[in-house]
Amino acid sequence: MDFLLEGFEDDDEEEVQDHRKIITEEIERSLLGISIIKDDPTTTKTRCFKPFQSKKCQHSSKNLSYEKDLSVEEVKSQTSQATKKNVEISEDESQKLINHDSFPSYAHGIIIFRASENETIMKWGPGILIGTDIVLTAAHNVYNDEKPIRKRHSSIKFIPGANGGETPFGEIEVKDTYVPQDYTHQSGGEEGSATNNFALLLLKTPIGRETGYFGIHAVSASHARLFESSEVSIMTYTASGNVHERNASNFTQRRESGNITKIEENTKIIHCQFNPESEETDGCLFYQEGEDQFYVIGMYIGRSKDSSLACWIAKERFTQFFQWL
Repeated sequence: MDFLLEGFEDDDEEEVQDHRKIITEEIERSLLGISIIKDDPTTTKTRCFKPFQSKKCQHSSKNLSYEKDLSVEEVKSQTSQATKKNVEISEDESQKLINHDSFPSYAHGIIIFRASENETIMKWGPGILIGTDIVLTAAHNVYNDEKPIRKRHSSIKFIPGANGGETPFGEIEVKDTYVPQDYTHQSGGEEGSATNNFALLLLKTPIGRETGYFGIHAVSASHARLFESSEVSIMTYTASGNVHERNASNFTQRRESGNITKIEENTKIIHCQFNPESEETDGCLFYQEGEDQFYVIGMYIGRSKDSSLACWIAKERFTQFFQWL
């Protein structure tokens, strides 16, 4: 993009930044879906996007809030040593996002749904934007556990940036959903469901232009060693209050860090070691590259006796995304 900025003097820094912002916004307006930045026989990598400045939606609300854990002033005073990284790192290596008014916090959100049309109680699970209008989540946040064929949940919506009761961009309608057929048909029993526990949501609004979104780094199963022993994080939510009554819940966005210990090439299951006392439930598994680049490699699906487990988004699985979209 720098070649488009030729002709600006060094002292025109403000003008350069304004021009750069205009160019970026124009590029973003032309992009929908997933943008690939690298593709070869062993690796596919998609674009991670951090917006210049996130703008809160005019329909934002506080309909999830009932009580704040800490005031803004209290949070700032307790995290003065960590403001540069926008995280608080405790002794158990768990990380709690502090600055929720920016990327990457805005790219994460809550998926709300009803288990059936007759249900009056809204349920929820986390999701992550991986494109301007695409959310990656666990398949069980989209389909129920009915046999022999699972049915899709009703009234699915995505709330980006939800945290502490805040919904800065409101509720985004879902246009379509995509889940592996092996998951909906429960092929392979419990193991088959676990290895195919991922889904894509296509949104009606390209909210990722405002929130930013994560990239995906998918490598072929034969190159799983590239991620072994890598440091990874999981972004998840904890909820206090009555989590079955959405208007009386306080959702807190959390980031837990750990390491990959093993990847099963056949089942495409990632084994990770997080703090045994951490409260990770659902969420995306990702790593950070540089200051503002984040890449998803899997979806958390549960725990075994010795480790946390994630459904690995290998290159072979990533190709299915394009078949869907």
